Amino acid sequence: MNFATVDSSAPTGPLGALPVTLEQSIPSRAGLVAKLLLIGSAGVVLLAPFALLAVIAVTDPAGFMAIARQPMVALQLGLALLMSIAFVTFPLRHVVVQFSARRSISITGSAVSVAELGRARRQWQEPLENYCGIARCVRSSLAGARHELVLVHPDPAKSVTLHTADRIAQSSVDALLRLTGLAEVDVMTLGRSLTHTA
Repeated sequence: MNFATVDSSAPTGPLGALPVTLEQSIPSRAGLVAKLLLIGSAGVVLLAPFALLAVIAVTDPAGFMAIARQPMVALQLGLALLMSIAFVTFPLRHVVVQFSARRSISITGSAVSVAELGRARRQWQEPLENYCGIARCVRSSLAGARHELVLVHPDPAKSVTLHTADRIAQSSVDALLRLTGLAEVDVMTLGRSLTHTA
């Protein structure tokens, strides 16, 4: 999972010694809420005509009989209803699963281990020596600016966010640099690693 999808990242203990274990929630909750609103709006638009037909069928027996006399029309309406429900249900299920997505990162003196839990469980490990360093990033959105520390790998899929906050103290950066034995790299290194593999 790409580092950019992390909503929050926090160490489960002090940053004084290895191993460092981080618990992360992924992806952005604000983005998921926006998706839920879009899916809900689409659901209302798709299902409103069927609700109207149901009201007519219940309140007007003549309307119900008109539909009942034409089985092909009833079949087409039934298939359209099933397709509309599917168009709403599948993306809704995907978003609901993403709400519970979590990632656990463990950094030892020799490796970075990642366990992801979302639609499926995935685990991978990468030697710490394969990482370029730690970059400080500022990500801007409508919600404001968020500061991040990213463990940069030449393969962006293996870059991981170590810490997110409104502000990150230099002492937190220094602590991670000492623990990992890596250098602080310019955020442009992260950009080059992303474009290199694109």
